Amino acid sequence: MRYWAERLDAAGGNLEGIIDAFATSPEAISLYDTNGDWEINVNDNLEALIDAIYQALFNRALDEEGKTFTLMLYKPVNSLMVV
Repeated sequence: MRYWAERLDAAGGNLEGIIDAFATSPEAISLYDTNGDWEINVNDNLEALIDAIYQALFNRALDEEGKTFTLMLYKPVNSLMVV
């Protein structure tokens, strides 16, 4: 933890470098690359990616209601809502 705390401090609190270091690590790629291109990116299957991350964090599957909500947060809006 000290290593990452020092990196965060050196970056002035900006998490971008730390996030990138985790996301591009061989371990993350092996766990979360859902389309076989050796990257975690927008071409990956979002549902499979969310499933894998949730399983790694909580050691169980995400319930359908939670998955629907999470997918809604990350999918682009295709139309404007008129009130």
